[in-house]
Amino acid sequence: MGFVQLFTSKEKHVYDPIPGRLRATRRRLITVPWALNQAEDVLAPTTLASRQEVVEGLSRDGASLFDIEAYYAHFPLPPDAQLYYCYKFQGKMYCLLTIPTGGRHCPALAQALARSIAIIVGRTSPTVQILAYLDNFRFAGGGLEVLKATNEFISLTTYLKIKISCDAEFSPHYTFLGIVCRHATVTLPASTQASEKSLEKLRINKAEMLGTDNTLTLRRGLKVLGSLIWIASITSIKMADHYIPLKFFRRKATSTALDTPISLWTCTIRPLDRWVEQSLENLPRIYNNPTVAPEATHLTLFASLDGYGSVAMAVNAANIPTLRICMGPWARMLGELTPHINQLEALALVLGIRDCSRFQADTADIFVDNSTLVHIVERGYSPRYWANTAAAVLNDLLNDQFNDWRITWISTFQNLADIASRTHTQVATQLTLPLPFSPRVES
Repeated sequence: MGFVQLFTSKEKHVYDPIPGRLRATRRRLITVPWALNQAEDVLAPTTLASRQEVVEGLSRDGASLFDIEAYYAHFPLPPDAQLYYCYKFQGKMYCLLTIPTGGRHCPALAQALARSIAIIVGRTSPTVQILAYLDNFRFAGGGLEVLKATNEFISLTTYLKIKISCDAEFSPHYTFLGIVCRHATVTLPASTQASEKSLEKLRINKAEMLGTDNTLTLRRGLKVLGSLIWIASITSIKMADHYIPLKFFRRKATSTALDTPISLWTCTIRPLDRWVEQSLENLPRIYNNPTVAPEATHLTLFASLDGYGSVAMAVNAANIPTLRICMGPWARMLGELTPHINQLEALALVLGIRDCSRFQADTADIFVDNSTLVHIVERGYSPRYWANTAAAVLNDLLNDQFNDWRITWISTFQNLADIASRTHTQVATQLTLPLPFSPRVES
């Protein structure tokens, strides 16, 4: 089994008035067809579709899903578990990393793995700030600390058989959306060209959202949403606080053409304006990683009408991780039953929690892409019978298995690719990868 070049090095050199203070680097996940990785004679004449061509092609032909052997998985998974989110455009098949509406798109397994890697590297380098936004890794801190974190990152990804290309040179300075990262526990606001450009783009998109005819189209609305999500990923903004605007755009995106006028829900206007105002303030999120991290389990769950998938990364006190992957279709389990998607999400969470029972961990961070389920679990009750039962069962499972747990909503627009909806296997697939990875001690 082969593996794609999931990471490429991309440096952003920013002028630093105090050179030599900091070093930072960025790694990015990429996915490309098999042929483009294997044969140079195929790579040379092949031209990937441009953004506009993709938009036109998808609007004309529609997006088709394929589960084919011509694409790699991001993990060393069994053959029947190598699932992909692809589309066909002008006779060629591609993995979709950027959706035509302007949002970011990455396969769910890769996203879950990126989060797990960031957590593990952060435990060995608590004074380094690590941002893992979908397919991007960014490290910031003192020069030696960043270098050590990068080495740990390389060691872990190499063991996972994820190929990476790394440069010996790092940017002398790390600035992202107006935040200068000087230390893991200190972030300072800054007025940089990049941040001003991002904030100005948000102002323009918000001003132009209704257009000259005072009507809203999905394309203009998603431009605003894309800017908001990009800024929210590293600021003090919590995505769950803006549930109504996200729910509005999610529903419209699945049922509305990009340039068709749509009516904005009245209840969406004030939360959307408040979200924009908070984003323009650009308040930085403070990162404060613990020096000594306890044993923990990080569980990411996905479910759809077709199947479910979970990725769990357990880390013991010695920072040795174990990766647990579980996925499968609902047909074998539910037969002819067709529950609501929220019920399926709750069942997937039960399966994921039970699958983590083999891990000896005191704490758990759980990520679910269903906001309703998150609210049910957090409250512990619901007026609906099935939801109230689910809340009781999930709370009992979590309280019995973990001393401390937290459930977090992953915005659907940040996680449009869910592994379960690409599950076409006839049986559930389970895989455990013990990772003999131990942090190196440098003098």
